Amino acid sequence: MQMKTLSFPRLQGAEPTLTLTLFLAVVVLVPTQSFAAALEASGDATISPDQLDFFEKKIRPVLADTCYKCHSEDSEKVKGGLVVDSKQGLLQGGDSGPSVVPGDLRKSLLIQAVRWDDEDLQMPPKEKLSDEVIADLEKWVRMGAPDPRVGAAPLARTVIDIEKAREFWAYQLPKAVVPPKSKNAAWARTEIDKFVAAGHDAKGLTPAGDAEKQTLLRRAYFDLVGLPPKPEEVKTFLADNSPKAFEKVVDRLLASEQYGERWGRHWLDVARFAESSGKEANFTFPHAWRYRDYVIDAFNADKPYDRFIQEQIAGDLLSAKTLDEKREQFVATGFLALGGEVAERAESEAVCDGSGGRADRLDVAGDPGHDNFLCALPRPQVRSDSDA
Repeated sequence: MQMKTLSFPRLQGAEPTLTLTLFLAVVVLVPTQSFAAALEASGDATISPDQLDFFEKKIRPVLADTCYKCHSEDSEKVKGGLVVDSKQGLLQGGDSGPSVVPGDLRKSLLIQAVRWDDEDLQMPPKEKLSDEVIADLEKWVRMGAPDPRVGAAPLARTVIDIEKAREFWAYQLPKAVVPPKSKNAAWARTEIDKFVAAGHDAKGLTPAGDAEKQTLLRRAYFDLVGLPPKPEEVKTFLADNSPKAFEKVVDRLLASEQYGERWGRHWLDVARFAESSGKEANFTFPHAWRYRDYVIDAFNADKPYDRFIQEQIAGDLLSAKTLDEKREQFVATGFLALGGEVAERAESEAVCDGSGGRADRLDVAGDPGHDNFLCALPRPQVRSDSDA
């Protein structure tokens, strides 16, 4: 494409301001090319004047003000491998895939992020955009995401150093450490207390006195089963002056069904358990209660955590000694299928984004604005018997 350059010789003796004024007058009064030609010069002749006006007034300012700091070629560190300061950058997307799919709100990660519907995918991260701005972005995507910006997006995919990731403290083998000595050695009853006491010494703090028996009992009940003790249970505990009175209460609460109901709820929240998909479709999961009961039973049975995770991710592939055990493991895989996000992400192969983020919570997994080395770790291919 040939570009025409108009030259304007400076008027003799004229001030720069006057020269610029005359130049602008010539441009305004004597147009040298049509609007369509100007668009063609910018790289996209398919954008209408209204679309260009909409982008410049409604879209570009939002991207510049809220996204460019972390997602542009000039960013100190491009987060999530995503740049949005070019059309190609938005279409190409980052580590999680295309940010904008013209005409498709559901597949556009940008729209999912600004809506804040998913707690792991919220942009901007500190403050949600106004409803008016979100509506403008949705309108822009529906009209085909017209974007006059040209130029190839820089390759900003995140490079993960696997070996460095393995050095993360959580993946190091535990080492025996000698507890530090403390001035208040008599206060420490356990090895952990000795570390706390040393921290007190370093900060010049004095620990508070022991709680009264009734207060201690209420704390144990609320912590372990989520309900206060009954009056007769309080009376029995207050009357028990044996050294193991509190230990007996804790053991009884840990053995109660209410313990699994109380603490299983936390895992159900992490798994985003729901008995329906929610939102517009809101179709129900009539057997969701089976997975809920599996989680509660796992807590009450003190199931080892590694086995707990294995059963939920690949329970159908694990060997079982009995038919009941096999059924239990099948139910455990409900972790992969329950919750509103599953219906939305069915086409995005978000096992790593969802499952990895839930189990580890080391990062906001699946968020195009953040890096997560967990999803880059090599994993063996899993094949079910039906694939053989």
